[in-house]
Amino acid sequence: MRALPLACLCALLAACAPMPDLGPASRNAVAAGAYPGLKPMPELLAAAAAAGDATALTAGVGVSDARIAALRARAAALDAPVLPPASLDRLNNALPGN
Repeated sequence: MRALPLACLCALLAACAPMPDLGPASRNAVAAGAYPGLKPMPELLAAAAAAGDATALTAGVGVSDARIAALRARAAALDAPVLPPASLDRLNNALPGN
């Protein structure tokens, strides 16, 4: 219970701190950076509806089909079960009441 007031005090003090100066290299990089082009929302929605997947949305961005395929494969791998079925059954049987 004592930690909560201390945490609140630290958060308040951190919020009052000035933004650190990251040096001239970071200022130059920000100043020279190109801002992304903005497109109207109806145009983006029409492109997405026409394509049915990410190909129209990534047309001008420089994303390759290989990168899209790699990201989809990675997402499929993350969707796989974490434990093999035998281990899951063993753990479920070890729970009280089973």
